[in-house]
Amino acid sequence: MKDKTTISEPKISNGDEICIVNQKIRNRFKEIILEALRKQHEVLIKRKKDLETWQDEEKKEFLILFGRNEDSAKNWMLHGVNKMLILNERLTEKDFEYVEECIFASVNDVVDKNNKIHVGPKFFNAPLMGTDSRVATLCHEFSHVSEIMNTKDIASPDKKLNYSQYAIELVRKQNRDVMNNAYNIERYFE
Repeated sequence: MKDKTTISEPKISNGDEICIVNQKIRNRFKEIILEALRKQHEVLIKRKKDLETWQDEEKKEFLILFGRNEDSAKNWMLHGVNKMLILNERLTEKDFEYVEECIFASVNDVVDKNNKIHVGPKFFNAPLMGTDSRVATLCHEFSHVSEIMNTKDIASPDKKLNYSQYAIELVRKQNRDVMNNAYNIERYFE
């Protein structure tokens, strides 16, 4: 959809003049996608630096988010961040497709000309940064890609907790699935 300008002509209704409204309808798809990719790149660079620095402060934050901070977990995340950066740097708005489904986003296990990242209304209404943001959503979806981390959306076995609540429960229980759950990975980028 291209930007359009709609102009109405004044009409008389019951002897009263109806106001004229000039309205510009903008398709901000490209703008929003590119803004999210730029900000995601900044966040990925920061996380890469954190993982390469790996001092007490970085270890403490990682432990809070994942319930573990051993080198193997750090190396797994650093590998994933590096792969996310590669994907981020090659994507344009043409690699995304709007869907009307009430979602943030979804992706197959590969992103190419035949497999786009689907973004829904929740993505466009989300803040750029923070919890349930566009940046965190992109990182969540990138983590699903098989060449990056091949994560899954791991649901609570008894279905009593939503995905985000279950991510916190995995940390509390120090469950090893914490590194395979896209919702736990997402928290690192909020």
